[in-house]
Amino acid sequence: EAQVLVLRGAPAAVAKARLLVMEATSGGKGFGKGMADELGGGAGGSEGVCKWFAAGFCRNRAQGGSCRNGLHDGAAAREAEASWVQLGPAVGTVEAKTRPVLLLLDLEGGGNADGRDGEDEIIEVPVLAMCSATGRELGRFHRFVRPGYWDREAASMRRRFHRDCFNGESSSEPFPVVISSLLAWMGALLAVPPDGLRPEDFLFVTCGNWDVKTALPRQCAKPVPGTVDWTIQRLLFSRWCNLKDAFRDHFKLSPKDAPTGMRGMLKRLRIRLSGPHHLGME
Repeated sequence: EAQVLVLRGAPAAVAKARLLVMEATSGGKGFGKGMADELGGGAGGSEGVCKWFAAGFCRNRAQGGSCRNGLHDGAAAREAEASWVQLGPAVGTVEAKTRPVLLLLDLEGGGNADGRDGEDEIIEVPVLAMCSATGRELGRFHRFVRPGYWDREAASMRRRFHRDCFNGESSSEPFPVVISSLLAWMGALLAVPPDGLRPEDFLFVTCGNWDVKTALPRQCAKPVPGTVDWTIQRLLFSRWCNLKDAFRDHFKLSPKDAPTGMRGMLKRLRIRLSGPHHLGME
């Protein structure tokens, strides 16, 4: 006889409860095909949220509630963000056994240096912390970022674009504020005050060099060099690990045979890709 389980509560709590129920009913063998996609990885369900609209603006007007990038739904974007963070352990509840702590980073936006209307700026900063000794997750950080151009040119953009392109419910923050929040989160993670952080305590891990080598320093200089303090930049972005290089070295692959991106690495490891590929939370 079929049974129905009803979950009630805050969206983040419901998402976490659903994840636990699915894990329990799968017999401890992990999710079956489609289960993780049903949750959408905590990022807006099977369709996913539009990262641009989540950050506050998308030039592509929604048709039927979505553009080609995903849902134009401010509430869904906030719930997706909260659910994704809540799926990780609360900061301080799992202790790292060694240093450096690995900080898995996958920025979104900022890839078009010649982009107009703020499309040259970072719009999402997700970080997942992991113990380099045990592989255990330590916590999650996430912010949608509001490009400075959108604030400086707000009146002009409102004249040029339809009101449906704007998300008045966005939780996004200016990039310097996001960096300050990231420092505070890292301090709590490592049980030190933010001004006590040392470069050897953490290591950003990215799929390529672009995030830390190019995108973050470029964003720190918008609209002028030094918008983010140089000392903070040297602390955070002076070193990183390129996962593609580590993958190639670990499997002793030649540059010709090594995967060039995340999909290729997942395929070699026989891990199915779940969730939208170009949403940082995924």
